Amino acid sequence: MTSKRTFLVGISGASSSGKTTVARLVNSLLPNSVLIHQDDFYYPDDKIPYDEARGESNWDSADAVDFPKLIHTLKEIKADPETVYHVDSLELDDHKKFSLDENFVEAMKTFVSEQEKTNGLDNVRIVILDGFLLFNNTEVLDLLDAKFFFTAKYQTLKDRRAARHGYNTIAGFWVDPPNYFDNFVWAEYFLNHKHLFKKDTADLETHVKETGGVIATSEIQQFQNENDTNVDQLVSSVIKAITRKIGDITLDSI
Repeated sequence: MTSKRTFLVGISGASSSGKTTVARLVNSLLPNSVLIHQDDFYYPDDKIPYDEARGESNWDSADAVDFPKLIHTLKEIKADPETVYHVDSLELDDHKKFSLDENFVEAMKTFVSEQEKTNGLDNVRIVILDGFLLFNNTEVLDLLDAKFFFTAKYQTLKDRRAARHGYNTIAGFWVDPPNYFDNFVWAEYFLNHKHLFKKDTADLETHVKETGGVIATSEIQQFQNENDTNVDQLVSSVIKAITRKIGDITLDSI
């Protein structure tokens, strides 16, 4: 009998790119899967970097996240598939506003059931990590078995972010102050991810704003998620990519 193993999936992208929604829906359709939110590894509110010039806390800085704790947790889970992970998540449960088609859900359940029989999926604990700063941290990147990056145009992201009511924090509730998206969300997103994009233009930031950009490495699979993108298709594509990767690893181990 083959021992159970952990398969670690990273779903990242800009704030409001749809990564958390898709991660939750994928988690709901994959049996024996666990979902971990990077946002649950924020430092306490009083430890969040403070921008003196703008007089605001910078929740989008890499220094706002307790990466040593996150990496330790991922290593524990990867080393022992039986490790129990549970936190009272701060993430708002807003993915239920997306109602997957019942026929699609049944089709995906059938697909997953077939994969359990043919590629060893039933012997794998799938751990899904979602977060906006996964791929700029090399230690996290090295731990991931599959990497998915969600992109969208600047205006799409800004409009979606503006439609949100706010965010739970350890100490309370955070609401974006005026100009927060431009000063912090977008600025930190581009700063921390510009190395991932193909640099085929003199003004890379404008190109990424207008198009969403193109990821330069095949190691990371990119999904463009605009307002007219079909969520069912995104979920299906991610699940099929995960099971295909698990099947490839299973074949390699024979």
